Amino acid sequence: MKKHSKFSASASSRWLECTASIGLYETLEKQESSAAAQEGTLAHDLAEYCFKKNTTTQELKESMLTTFNSATFKGWELTNEMCDYVQIYLDYLNDYKFDNYWLEYRLDYTNWIPEGFGTADFISYDKETRTFHVIDLKYGKGKVEVNNNTQLMLYALGTYQSLTNDIEEEPEFFELHIVQPRLDYIDSFKISTSDLLEFGAFAKRRALEALNNPQYRPNSKSCQWCSFNDNCKALLNRTKEILRTEDFIDLESESNELSDSDIANLILNEKLITKFIENVKQRAQNRLESGETIEGIKLVRGRGMRKWAEEDTVISALGQVLPENELYVKKLLTLTDAERLIGKKKFNSEYSDLYFKNDGALQVAHVTDKRKEEKLIDINEEFKGI
Repeated sequence: MKKHSKFSASASSRWLECTASIGLYETLEKQESSAAAQEGTLAHDLAEYCFKKNTTTQELKESMLTTFNSATFKGWELTNEMCDYVQIYLDYLNDYKFDNYWLEYRLDYTNWIPEGFGTADFISYDKETRTFHVIDLKYGKGKVEVNNNTQLMLYALGTYQSLTNDIEEEPEFFELHIVQPRLDYIDSFKISTSDLLEFGAFAKRRALEALNNPQYRPNSKSCQWCSFNDNCKALLNRTKEILRTEDFIDLESESNELSDSDIANLILNEKLITKFIENVKQRAQNRLESGETIEGIKLVRGRGMRKWAEEDTVISALGQVLPENELYVKKLLTLTDAERLIGKKKFNSEYSDLYFKNDGALQVAHVTDKRKEEKLIDINEEFKGI
């Protein structure tokens, strides 16, 4: 069984903010690995195997089919989908395969975090630019932003502690990369060594706080994946503070409308509030389903939907009264399916004239969001004076 650090890098967005969560997690029993986690492990194992063997995922699959008539890797069937997605990651690694590189490398960052360790997917060092590259494969479908990503920054600290002696010089930069092929998301974030060490000092203070004087700091980052986010009094109190907008505090206010600060406050904390309510609701449902009662709420059935019973029976019966073109609906496959079946590189190089990408819908975002701000034209101003 793989050992995990109490100060896990993958959970650092939680414990670096809410240091009290460290103690809570020590009370949890070991949870079974989810199917998604097992699939992610398989993708990493497949990438490691192909990289070491200097082969592509499709070449591996084809050789398995030729030799064994079955493409089974570590007990799982290798699908074209997984092969294509993992190959995107492998192709990206080849762009950063410098003279010095390390694959699935165990790192220690104990200079900052007690018993702090983790395993980086891929690390390489570019001597020309004196830059360490730390590259992480995320196989899941929940988007993980690379900008100031604390997991990768801890891996960078571990790289500094564990590998600097191997390169025999002080690195100037660390470039952190996330490859999330199922979302077509690849991005990187560059940080200087001095700024990284400043982050290390902050992480060290928070780790010591967790051990000696743990604090609750509920917010969107720390609470999103926390296993206690459906039963946390600190999160409830934080939610109350958010909802206590200026107009609720100042009962003598002449305005019946939300102020700009009220609007921003609610929007910027939307995920925190809605996720908290969803988790509490699920916790209540679990209790009611187990036979408990909670005064004021009850279990009910939602609206049911009609479904065909046996498909073959339906086709046999309706085929006698409906022509085939009315019995079946013909649909063009999606862009994603076409890309998967043909291959990402070939599809985008040879068939790019068959599709276009329209502008995304307008959204409200925090001022620190990296996307360009949209400046809309005021129609009234444009036609003023006409």
